[in-house]
Amino acid sequence: MAETRAILLTDVVDSTQLAQTLGEADLAAVWEAHDRLARDLLPLWRGREIDKTDGFLLLFTDAADAAGYALAYHQALAGLGSRLRARAGLHLGAVILRENSARDVALGAKPIEVEGLAKPTAARVMSLARGGQTLLTAEAREALGESTLRFQSHGHWRIKGAIEPIEVFELGTEGTVFLPPSDNPKVYRVARKGMRWLPVRKIDNNLPQQLAPLIGRERDIAELLPRLSQTRLLTLLGIGGIGKTRLSLELATAAMGDFVDGVWLVELAPLSDPGLVPNTVAQVLSLKEEPTKAIEQTLLERIGKEAVLLVLDNCEHLLDACAGLVDLLLRRCENLRILANGREALGLAGEHVVQVSSLSLPDLKQAQTPENVMRSAAMQLFNERAHIVRPDFQVTTHNAPAGLHLLPAGRHSACHRAGCRASAFVVGRRDQSKTRPTLQIAHRRLARGIATSADPSLSIRLEL
Repeated sequence: MAETRAILLTDVVDSTQLAQTLGEADLAAVWEAHDRLARDLLPLWRGREIDKTDGFLLLFTDAADAAGYALAYHQALAGLGSRLRARAGLHLGAVILRENSARDVALGAKPIEVEGLAKPTAARVMSLARGGQTLLTAEAREALGESTLRFQSHGHWRIKGAIEPIEVFELGTEGTVFLPPSDNPKVYRVARKGMRWLPVRKIDNNLPQQLAPLIGRERDIAELLPRLSQTRLLTLLGIGGIGKTRLSLELATAAMGDFVDGVWLVELAPLSDPGLVPNTVAQVLSLKEEPTKAIEQTLLERIGKEAVLLVLDNCEHLLDACAGLVDLLLRRCENLRILANGREALGLAGEHVVQVSSLSLPDLKQAQTPENVMRSAAMQLFNERAHIVRPDFQVTTHNAPAGLHLLPAGRHSACHRAGCRASAFVVGRRDQSKTRPTLQIAHRRLARGIATSADPSLSIRLEL
């Protein structure tokens, strides 16, 4: 007989990598501590353990207990100090509980089997979560009702085995950084276009695929996503090389489900003639100039009432031209939104301006250990880039203190002192920079920045 239960599935992320790092003896101790804290929390939240692998399959009568357990579990893991992070998925649905015989249990079977679609639904939702996240279905969210907890919808997702897409929420508390999940082979985000659901990954766009993970900007993304949906013009400001372009691209990718008619990157760095700004936007949209029609009119007709996001990258040297075009488009295209970046604001009415800050540096008041130094986003980025050139590079007790002094001068300079070829970080592949003028421009700006901020004794070789 079917019963309604809250199903919570947890899973420790990157467990294989952890095993390779710690070794068998230390890993066994970590798992023992993990299992102990997970099981000690169950009586407090009236839960029942059904199964265990790298995480747990747990049942609760009340969705509020399951949510409370999930938050307490993440908090307890953070206190272990073992770098363990877990993801969790919560669903409320009908299950059939089937008891195994005492004989089968004696041979290793679970005492209780959970049957029904609710379990795979919870598993699919969990598979979307990042480390430290708890995601839940609309059924679980509705069961929680009015609550002091915080919730964020991450849109609709198509899951294997389900006829209709499901809405996925994230559970948190005050201070939680809500981040949208990424697609996986069995679950992908969809957006409604007319009468049909369109996979978000198939929405028209020209955003480049990122080859390296975004580091240290999670809170920025979480704070900027709602602003992008609430304002027609959002402008990111900051000095050269601080990461405005990458942040813009990640933000546009995360928001793609809200712009079913297209998300388009317009790279303005190579442009020197202000008069060609409208033509450059038209070229990105694959529009041809007509002899009898102004290019601005062609743009207005193309965008019309469509839900489109334009990303204008590096506007600072074309401010007046960009401001004029943006003002025209926003006044005439009601569903258009524009995300711009540069060193100066466009100065338009209704413009929402956000200053992009530097990545966090190590805390000089703490002991200069690898663990403490690696808590800073700047050092995490440096470490990730260093591994590209030197896969054997590690932050150690010997070199961690040096990182505190290297980072303010720029991660590229720091890489050189760490024994990495600085040119590999500054320009990447020379053949690539030859085919992309924007890379050459970015590299020259970075070279000038390093020349004025880095230690003069550094010997940095820039291949442009």
